[in-house]
Amino acid sequence: MPPFRQRTRNEPLLGKAGLRLCFAALALGYAGVFLHFVSGHLGSPPEEPPRKLLTSAELGNELVPPLRPALAPLHAPAFEPAFEPARREERPHDNVPGPVSEAAQAAVARVGVLRHGGAQAAPAAPPPASPVAGPTDAAPPQTPSLAARGRGGGAAGPQRSAKPKSKPRSVADKVVARALLALAELAPRRLEGALNTTHGTDFFGLAALERGGCPSGELKWLPERGPQEPAARFRNRATAGAQGGRAVMVWYEHLSKAGGTSFCKLAGKNMKRKEVPSYYCMPSEPGMPDARVGQWSNAKLQAYHARTGELLVSNEWEPFPLERLEMQSVAKQPFANGGGGGGTRGGAASGLDKPLALDLVLVTSIRDPLNRLVSAWKFWGVLHNPNKQSPPPAGRWLRNMEARARQDAQSSRGLGKGPGSGRDFIARVGQANFATWKFSGGTLPTPPAAPPAGKAKDEVDFGSWEWRPAFERAVLTLCRFDLAIPMELLSGQPGPVEGLLGWRDFSVTHVVPSGKVVNTDAAQVLGRDFRRFWDANRLDLVLHAWCKAVYLARLNCGV
Repeated sequence: MPPFRQRTRNEPLLGKAGLRLCFAALALGYAGVFLHFVSGHLGSPPEEPPRKLLTSAELGNELVPPLRPALAPLHAPAFEPAFEPARREERPHDNVPGPVSEAAQAAVARVGVLRHGGAQAAPAAPPPASPVAGPTDAAPPQTPSLAARGRGGGAAGPQRSAKPKSKPRSVADKVVARALLALAELAPRRLEGALNTTHGTDFFGLAALERGGCPSGELKWLPERGPQEPAARFRNRATAGAQGGRAVMVWYEHLSKAGGTSFCKLAGKNMKRKEVPSYYCMPSEPGMPDARVGQWSNAKLQAYHARTGELLVSNEWEPFPLERLEMQSVAKQPFANGGGGGGTRGGAASGLDKPLALDLVLVTSIRDPLNRLVSAWKFWGVLHNPNKQSPPPAGRWLRNMEARARQDAQSSRGLGKGPGSGRDFIARVGQANFATWKFSGGTLPTPPAAPPAGKAKDEVDFGSWEWRPAFERAVLTLCRFDLAIPMELLSGQPGPVEGLLGWRDFSVTHVVPSGKVVNTDAAQVLGRDFRRFWDANRLDLVLHAWCKAVYLARLNCGV
């Protein structure tokens, strides 16, 4: 052991190295206290999202606060739009929510969410805390047979989900209309995510429905079923007529280039020749193969049925006459004056001084709106264009048709403006949101010719364009229809048509009045114009997705 050396008087106690260690320890102590104070009072800074692509969390969290509760459970991975080959550049209006009315906000907050499984499905778990959650891993339910489904119109299958019947039909229809209105009010990018069935939030749950699934719980977008007795009389018309029952007729609202010719061919295969008008199911008068039944009063339609005995008529060019809703079996006041509630059938709006003796079964077909527009271009802009040598491209032709529709709307003799009007019968077939115009009774105004400052040249300004009342009326009208057929589904899933009308021969489900049958791919045909027309037709996109969801819910579950 080395000998102990006593410290001299002038020698420091710790030395230079020891002092450095002391100062370092003291500095670390103060730094720890400071960091503890900052973290306790200010919190950790939020992490930046890894990318700016739309996610379901953004869909729920970046919307205005009243919409968050309804869309919070709809988590899905970030996605690129299915119709875009590459990520497009952001535009200013894509990242801000559109104007949403208070009534519409309240409606979306009550919208049900489609879940996998049938009536026995367990309650949905709360959404995960992660801002991006993957789709559910639950296996889709087995597709029930048509017999189990009730063929879309009969008894419920084993997976049928209960739906409360406490609300009157008119009240339930308004709930549906408000929910769809709020969806249509979303900015284009968010609406795109809400309708996407693979990587988006799939608002209507179409991915599960297309696999044969059934909704669990109450769905606010599912309209109440109307009376089934008129359709039953139509199916059993041979015996019903002999027993002296009330007369019944099918009214088919034909959206041009949405399967109307195919529907008429099916009618010819499943009905007697004398029951169907010979000219594309349109009633005729002397000198008029197409007598424009959309301009008739209810009284004239009833007299025509009594004189000819025909049981199906088709209206293609005019907008749907709202007074036809008075010819359903449930007594309603004239729809054009507010609709809903009690009242007597007939009256001044019908042109009758006594109750109607004819019930209508209302049927239509609907198609993807962009594919319908491209089909209209192929038929009217190419095949039947006088200038066959150099027909215009699809985008240019559709822009010209929008200007033509605007002129028709400004004319006092335009489509839907009384008997003898609408000589330019194809003036509307190429306009945006054609289905909304049709089912609103022609009340949808055309967008302004020129966008306001700050908008792209061809961009529709939904903020300054008053489309909401007409869209709501279109939804209310379709709620009253007995069947809206998505033509993309008819050939493989005809159950609802068979259940409603009793037709069984579906050997011909896709025909055209002239030319060849060609499948339409709007994204390929429109190219760079596709985004522009997608944004402009968002009202019809919502209607089409909704009609598909209702059709499949009726088919799968008998609801």
